[in-house]
Formats: sequence, C-alpha cells, structure tokens
Amino acid sequence: MREGSSTRYRNQQHGLVLWTCLPAGRSKKWSWDMTDSILSYEKRMWQLTDATKTEMPELADAYYGAVRDAVYRDGSIDLKTKRLMALAIAIQAGCKDCMISQTSRALELGATTAEIFDTCAVAVSMGGTLAWSKALVVADYLRAKGLIQSEIPSKKSVTHPYQGQHLRCCQLHWCADLLRG
Repeated sequence: MREGSSTRYRNQQHGLVLWTCLPAGRSKKWSWDMTDSILSYEKRMWQLTDATKTEMPELADAYYGAVRDAVYRDGSIDLKTKRLMALAIAIQAGCKDCMISQTSRALELGATTAEIFDTCAVAVSMGGTLAWSKALVVADYLRAKGLIQSEIPSKKSVTHPYQGQHLRCCQLHWCADLLRG
C-alpha cells in the first residue's frame, strides 16, 4: 500500500470493514482494528507511558505534574465533567490513547455509560461520521470492561453517504444503537 492512501481492512471476527488513511511512512501494522483486545492495548499504553516518563523526566514532571494538576481538579466545572469534555476532544482529535484514558478516568469519577455516550454524541454532532467512527473505540472499551452489551447485526453493505466509502451496515447500526443507549 502506498503512503497516504486509503484502504479497508476486514475484521474477520465481526465482518466489519474499517477504512483508514495511512500517513506517510506508516504501515498497516500501525493501524488499529477491532480484533485487537482494547484492554491489552490499554495495558501496553500505560507501560509505554511509564517508559516515556522515565526517558523524559523533566517533561513528565511538568506535564503530568503542574499542568495536569492545574487543569484536572474541581473548579467552576467539576472534575468528572472536565474528563467528559476531554473525551469529546479526544474523539474529535482521533487520539485512541486519549479516548481510553479519558473514558477510564471518567468512569473512576462516577460517570455512567449514558453520560459517556452523551459525550460521544456531542463529539459526533460536531465531527460527523469521522467522529462517529472514533466513538467505536469508546464503545469497544466499555464493552471490554463489561459495562455494555452489544451484538453486532447482519453484514448488509451500504455506501457511506458523504465520502462514497464502503462501510458495513452493521457498523453504522451498531454504533447508532450504542449512542442511543
């Protein structure tokens, strides 16, 4: 596959077809699909975060110290709401690690799955189908944690209305059902 091109990957377990646009210099291995265990990914993510903190201690002290402490504390907006706001921004930015982290932190602060999906809905309302596809990371994380149950329906094919990209009907309906609660 050439750099900067789009391709689709078939998820053998669920029959989903996921589109991705690979940045220059990246390979298919860089791209995440829904067959990966998101909880295993989360564990590796935190291990690598700790490793980078060790390798960049001054940056880690500043970012994970003073900056985090100034932002992520109760103020005129409570901490749970700030984490939900950060989740919406993470969805918009397409940052998988950020989505996992902010969802986890929001849950620790007492956020319900309904509040998390309301947050996803706000992100989707601002970011359209691209944000919707990123909200699948949040849904997968919540499902892996046992907080939601979802069966993936049939494999009827449809065409993406905005970009002409081929998506599976089950992906669209599955996410829509999850966002509706």
